[in-house]
Amino acid sequence: MAPVYLALAVLTLVLILLDLASVRWAFPLDRHLSHLMIRARTREETKLMHWASVVGGPYGIIIVAILATFGLAVFGRPLDAVFYLMVVVLSVAYALSMKVLTARKRPNHGIEKQRTYSFPSAHSLTSAVMYISLGILLAGSLIGDIVLILCIALVLAIGVSRVYLGVHYPSDVLGGYVAGGVWVWIFLYLVAGT
Repeated sequence: MAPVYLALAVLTLVLILLDLASVRWAFPLDRHLSHLMIRARTREETKLMHWASVVGGPYGIIIVAILATFGLAVFGRPLDAVFYLMVVVLSVAYALSMKVLTARKRPNHGIEKQRTYSFPSAHSLTSAVMYISLGILLAGSLIGDIVLILCIALVLAIGVSRVYLGVHYPSDVLGGYVAGGVWVWIFLYLVAGT
């Protein structure tokens, strides 16, 4: 019965995200918050935000996912490694599918060139899944708890970087975090079920 509830939770999330992407009030608020952040840009902050974006982007996701999966397998947690890699890969597919379904255009003031749609932020969604799931797996000791806190801070920095760089609206990042949270929940369900 639990897989049915899981499927319903994912379906409900899809519907909520589709609805959020089409809400009319989100656009003026998104634009206002984006412009506030863009007007405050400095050269030094832009460099930091660029690096945060890289860590949450395709190269960062691939490198960290491979290293984490390998590390979990080597240290005697092969099932966690399999579930971790599976959830990360599926979250990337989910993010890209949602972009196609919502087809929301990106802001026109981005520093970086982007070829995909805007909603949800795939950087926010996949980094939330990847880093927070890894942090949860490592939590339980003082060092593991510190790693979890650092993972959460990194995910927040990645989301802020996407708005700062002008390639996403704040609601894109929020949608990514919501969807990422559901994927983390799915991951925890899979790990606890083993």
